[in-house]
Amino acid sequence: MFNRLLARFPNARLVTPQTPTPEHMTAFFDEVTKETLWIPKKDLSSEVFDLLETLFPNQEPTFTSTAWNARSEEWRQALLENGAVPLEEQKVRFHFFYCEDQEALVPLQEGLSSLSDSVIGWSGSPSLLVVIEREGMWLPEDILSLQEAIESDFYIKVRSFHGLWWSVNNKLRHHFQREFKWASTFFPSRSAPQSIPELFPLFLWKELHDEQRQEWKLQLAPLLEDPTLLHTMFVYVKHNANASATAKELYMHRNSLLYRIEKFQEITGLGLQSIESSMLIYFAYMYILHEEDHSL
Repeated sequence: MFNRLLARFPNARLVTPQTPTPEHMTAFFDEVTKETLWIPKKDLSSEVFDLLETLFPNQEPTFTSTAWNARSEEWRQALLENGAVPLEEQKVRFHFFYCEDQEALVPLQEGLSSLSDSVIGWSGSPSLLVVIEREGMWLPEDILSLQEAIESDFYIKVRSFHGLWWSVNNKLRHHFQREFKWASTFFPSRSAPQSIPELFPLFLWKELHDEQRQEWKLQLAPLLEDPTLLHTMFVYVKHNANASATAKELYMHRNSLLYRIEKFQEITGLGLQSIESSMLIYFAYMYILHEEDHSL
């Protein structure tokens, strides 16, 4: 719906949740997609305004941003309140962590603060934390290992999304707001992406109309007949056709995996070494997830 409004109102903008609305804009919140749209007041007639108020009656949920130390507060103001961006860093990366249990916010924050002095939180249900990583701050596996330790120690489920490296300049706030919007939009889904490469195909799938998805269901029927087999192929594609890594993740003997790969190729006629076949398998798997999780 918002895509059509963006086409209808060229000066409208999709914005990050919790972004203060300027005086000259009117904000509309989509409860389904969790997106907020700004439309200039001067572009809205009273009839159109009343119609949009009827279509989007809900207000954006309010969360309170929190910083736990002076460094975090500096970043909070820079990213959320138009404060000065700390320029002593050359590049930074944003990591987003989500948990549905608000009581888990404290142990999660304490654990993440052991890795970074720049952690920003949003209290509410669900809860979101943002960690700012500086170059050379930790090894790539450190933050994932910490996440696993927190989940194990406190019996909570944490989802994470890891952004790209950005140069610290006046464009950084916009990069943060875009990644924040993506993370907060997809986190409620159990199939939430964890990185930008995972996010892109999911966006393409989300943009398909229901009729188009039904057409692809018919086209992908041979792949959809056995969801377990399709999941095996999805993991195989995810590991770049590495049979050993796939078998390890699936707790499966390598010979059993090779048998499943051969069976899949006989059923579908797809070669698994091409990027086109890999994309087709990915989108077929997205269909399965969509059937189970309508937040996609």
